[in-house]
Amino acid sequence: MNDAWNPPESDDGAWGGPGDDGPGDGGLPAARVFEPVTLLRLGWAVLKEQPAMVVTGGLAVLVVQVAPSLLGVPLDMITAALLADESGSNPLEGIWGAVLSLFATPFSLLFAAGCFTASANWVTREESDIMAVFTSFVPALKLLLATIAYMFVLLPLFVALFAPIGGGVYLLTQGGTLSAMLLFAVALGMAAVVIWVQLGLVFVQVAAAVDGMGPVEALQASLRAASGARLVLFVTLFVWSAVTMIACCAGFLPMIPLMGMYYASFATAWLLHSRPAARTRRWAFVQRNGFGALYEG
Repeated sequence: MNDAWNPPESDDGAWGGPGDDGPGDGGLPAARVFEPVTLLRLGWAVLKEQPAMVVTGGLAVLVVQVAPSLLGVPLDMITAALLADESGSNPLEGIWGAVLSLFATPFSLLFAAGCFTASANWVTREESDIMAVFTSFVPALKLLLATIAYMFVLLPLFVALFAPIGGGVYLLTQGGTLSAMLLFAVALGMAAVVIWVQLGLVFVQVAAAVDGMGPVEALQASLRAASGARLVLFVTLFVWSAVTMIACCAGFLPMIPLMGMYYASFATAWLLHSRPAARTRRWAFVQRNGFGALYEG
C-alpha cells in the first residue's frame, strides 16, 4: 500500500530536500511545461507506459463524479411516486443528487490525489502502483486542506462578483438603466479579477498532493509557479475543456483515459517545473520519451 507520496531525500527526492531552494528554482518554466501541446505529450507518455494505472485512475475519478447524478434520478422518481402532491410537486426533488455528491466528495479527492501520486511515483522512480490510486490517504488529506484554503480565497471574490450583478438586475427592473450598466461594468471587472486569481491557484491541488504541502504553502507555491504564465494557463485550460467536451460527445469511454491523462500530465509537468532541470533531465522517463528539447533555450 502506498499511503503517501514520500520519496527519499535523494537525487530524485521531493522538493524540500537538501539543495533545493523552492518550487521552480532551477526547474523548467511553468509557461513551457504547462502549455497545451507539451502537457498533452506528458500525459500521453504516462498513459503509453502505464495504461492500466492511468485508465484505472481516470475511471475511478469519472465514476465518482458521474455516479451521484445518475443515482439521483431513480431516487427522485421513487420519492416523487411516494411524496408528490396533486400538483406533481416533489418536496425532495433534487436533494438526492446533492446528498450523493456530498457523500462522494471524499472519494473524489482520494482518487484525484491517488492519480497525482501514482503518476509522480512512476515518472520519478519507475514505480508502478495501481493501488496508489485508492490508498493515497495522506496526499488526499493534504489535497482536501488545500482545496478548503482555495475555496476560502475565492469565496469573497465570487461574492464581490455576483453582488453587482444582482444589484444591476434589480435596478433594471426598476428602470435604472444607467446605474445598472455601471454595476454590470463593475461586475465585468470583478470577473477579470476572479479569472486572474483562479489561474494563479491552478497548481494548489497538485502541489499539495505531490509535495505534501500545507494549504498556505500550496497557495504560495501555486502563485509563484503561475507568475508570468497565466496567459499560457488560460489557453491550456481552454484547450483541455474543448477536448473534454469533444470526448463527452463521443461517449463515456473516451473520457476515461482523458481524465487519467489530465492528472498524469499535471503531476508530471509540476515535477519538471518544481525540481531542478539538472536533475529531471536525467530521469529515465524524460530521456526515454524524448523530452530533451524542453531543456533547450
